[in-house]
Amino acid sequence: MRTSFTAALACALTLGLPAVDAVAQTPGFAEVSLGRDHACAIMTDTTLRCWGGGGFGQTGMGNLEDTNRPRRPPNSGRGYVAISAGEFATIAVRETSLITPRLWGTGLGTLGVLGGGPSDDRMSFSMLLPVGRPRNWDGVSVGVQHACGTLAGGGVRCWGSNPNGEIGNGTTDDAAVALLTSRSGRITDVAAGFLFTCGLDDRGIAYCWGYNGFGALGSGDFAPSTIPQRVVDLPRNLTQISVGDTSACAVTNLGALQCWGDNNSGQLGTGVQGGVETRPQVVPAPGGEEWLDVDVGSTHACGVTTMGQVYCWGSNTFGQLGNGTTFDSPTPFPVTLPNTAFWIAASYDYSCAMVDPTPPAQFARVFCWGLNDVGQLGNGTNIPSLVPFEIPQTTTP
Repeated sequence: MRTSFTAALACALTLGLPAVDAVAQTPGFAEVSLGRDHACAIMTDTTLRCWGGGGFGQTGMGNLEDTNRPRRPPNSGRGYVAISAGEFATIAVRETSLITPRLWGTGLGTLGVLGGGPSDDRMSFSMLLPVGRPRNWDGVSVGVQHACGTLAGGGVRCWGSNPNGEIGNGTTDDAAVALLTSRSGRITDVAAGFLFTCGLDDRGIAYCWGYNGFGALGSGDFAPSTIPQRVVDLPRNLTQISVGDTSACAVTNLGALQCWGDNNSGQLGTGVQGGVETRPQVVPAPGGEEWLDVDVGSTHACGVTTMGQVYCWGSNTFGQLGNGTTFDSPTPFPVTLPNTAFWIAASYDYSCAMVDPTPPAQFARVFCWGLNDVGQLGNGTNIPSLVPFEIPQTTTP
């Protein structure tokens, strides 16, 4: 699970398309983040849309109801530049003309994910998070019971529950405000998992910290760590890191993919199902392709190659691998999509991908597949899908 920046916006610029057309037009998807059973998106006009499970207020609709199609959260405004949907909460970075980028959030607050210590649930994006003094945030990642944000210029601060050191400040004390993660001055990208956290620094070096019972820290052993420690056997110049519940993966600048941690469902993609790997393992791309993007879910993972082909592997109980079956696969299995993909997300029991627009359309198309019991596929139904199903471009205002 991950937080991506405005991938569709980057795609539009690459294709020579207008990044954001007139605000009066129907906006397209610019960034999508998947939570446990809900999802939220930043649109090309910098407004929000959310859908799926709302039982803890995580979609920000002002109620606890589920919604099976993208809707704009009431009173959420615009100016959003990054977003992360976590277990049962969502946090976004928002810029306005009056203040530096701040954090706004909604959902389950009892574990401290929304700052200020354990708190009541929130049902809207109408309030700033009480995570300490204002800071120049440029990214955010929400885990299960903790969250982390990156600062412009480098550095990571985390808050929430901290029984395993997942905040990374050298203690196991919970944090009501955003505390500086040790040794994080050069970390520019962060990913919060179940009980651990990983990040990349400005040299592309991977670090992880927190719980290590499944080897998810990539340290070669099972020892936990309350401060960031370098993942073994990985080169510099990594371009991406993604974490799930108990495993993690990283992509190198040469298009290689390596994964480590729990492999009970084959989620490491090595061709073997079972056991754990405390050191990174190579995941070959089918056909000799190179990897572009990867995302790790709860017990499955998906990746995109530089040719725009999506592959998924691991658990497939609800069709989250998108191959038309419910059989697990310990090796990458192709997903059929109408256009080349450039972004992928794997959640608990469902997945989504962004593909290039189909002319004359200007904006990227989003397809999702897997479990859909509370509308997390965003297609207007609660029917699960074993194959990709498009989220309609026209969203509910």
